Amino acid sequence: RTGAAWVFPENITGFNYVFNKASADGTYPYLHYGIGFSGDTLRLRFVVSSMNQFQIESEVLELGRWVHVVGTFDLDGPVPSMRFYVDGELVGGEGVSEAIVTSDRNLVVGGWEYDTSESWIGVIDEMAVFNRALGADEVRALCLMATPIPCDAI
Repeated sequence: RTGAAWVFPENITGFNYVFNKASADGTYPYLHYGIGFSGDTLRLRFVVSSMNQFQIESEVLELGRWVHVVGTFDLDGPVPSMRFYVDGELVGGEGVSEAIVTSDRNLVVGGWEYDTSESWIGVIDEMAVFNRALGADEVRALCLMATPIPCDAI
């Protein structure tokens, strides 16, 4: 799976989310996957959850600047994994040793449904969701808009 967006952060107040899919009842592990600020830092994080949370954080970002963010997780490969990209460059990747928890909750763009104080402060543009993990070349192409990535049936 892949979630991608152009974001223009204007301020942070905590875990401000670009997008996420929350747990069924708002209890731990809180969300199944998402991208948002890591607390009161200027670091974005990509989170994927099972009974544990796996996360990758970006370097410190500058407010008031457009940034392209992409989080992927591949549960079908030989080793389940997640990757996080900022401006088309891989920030980090790691194996996910447990099955990702799921729920019938909606994907929320610009916030977290259980706490409106965690809404995104800024602009989100060109949000895209794919039903597969995009590869590094596809992520770079998406960032550079070199080639449209086919949006498979979701």
